[in-house]
Amino acid sequence: MSPSPNLKPDGDLHQLTGQVIDDRLRVINLHHSGPRQWLYQVEPPSVGKTRRALKVIGDPLAREPGAFYRLKTAYQRLKRLESPYVEKVYECGLLHDLTPYVVTEWSPNESLYERLRMQRRPFSWPEVKGMLQGICRGLISMHEQGLAHGDLRAQHVLLRNTLDTPIMIDACINSALGSSPPPGLDKSWAYWAPERHGLSSATITSDMYSFGVLIYTCLQGHPPFSPHHDPSYSHLIAEGTQLSPVMWVERAHSTQAPQPLSDETPVMIKQLVDALLAKSPRQRPTAEEAMTYLEGKAGLDPLIADTLEREEHNSSPNLPSLPPTYVFDGERDSLTLPALGQSVQESNSTNISLSHVEMLALIAFTALAALGGLVLALL
Repeated sequence: MSPSPNLKPDGDLHQLTGQVIDDRLRVINLHHSGPRQWLYQVEPPSVGKTRRALKVIGDPLAREPGAFYRLKTAYQRLKRLESPYVEKVYECGLLHDLTPYVVTEWSPNESLYERLRMQRRPFSWPEVKGMLQGICRGLISMHEQGLAHGDLRAQHVLLRNTLDTPIMIDACINSALGSSPPPGLDKSWAYWAPERHGLSSATITSDMYSFGVLIYTCLQGHPPFSPHHDPSYSHLIAEGTQLSPVMWVERAHSTQAPQPLSDETPVMIKQLVDALLAKSPRQRPTAEEAMTYLEGKAGLDPLIADTLEREEHNSSPNLPSLPPTYVFDGERDSLTLPALGQSVQESNSTNISLSHVEMLALIAFTALAALGGLVLALL
């Protein structure tokens, strides 16, 4: 959200700078302009030096019948949301030319997309664990209110101070308007679920798919279906297939499995990403299920988690390797993650030995478990 140094004065298409909107909001300046949105800094009355953001929505669908009503309804519910991980919203309205606008908190912070581009490398799991947990908590808060973000991507995650303090912005705008993706392979097109490429409305399950793409992008440095990093696209072009990168991305989301994450990624996170990127919406975990996994096994230090994974696998050599399974409870599919001894084995087969203290603790735990089973059997 940093201002563009090349922004010309005539970039203020609506000429709002210096104006007062609804006799209340004084427009200070134009901070940023894009193909579908103009971001202004405004000062509301009687709040001293507090600044807020005025976002003028330039999407053509915003003028369709019923679009503003859907946006206003969503924002009325979003105003009641209290989450430090979701942008605080205040109101929405119409300019004199009937262009919709929304007023939100002022957050001139770096985006996750900008951070990835600046550092030119992917994150490690320990670096982004807290950030991803925060985003997931924000999704839980929204989904509990029946709200879908609709356009979750790295550009719409701002970093207040550190990676552990993310905030999701521009919630509900895309889901209320039903907009098509903006141009650019690294924008929302790369994050949309397969069903959304048919221009279906945003849903809670499509949010979870986008969350899976976001996790993959953080740990790999690029989205899971990127024509610049996937050899299958290069092979198609070499064979003379006439297929644009955008069309390939749309097809890949519906038909292809993503390239595997790096070996440094913990096995549990790989399983979670695979579940979130399921082609069928009914097979994706909810935000609550993903949060439980992120705070549980996925919250362990990767070295310790991988050590436990190998030890359990070695003690149960006959157990098959199973992917995450799903149990239908009559209303939705719930995620059932594999047990430690049933998880997919890592390609890195380096053995890590337990210390004597850890071995004694393991033996003591096994003995206590056997004793407990015997007591239950006698009862």
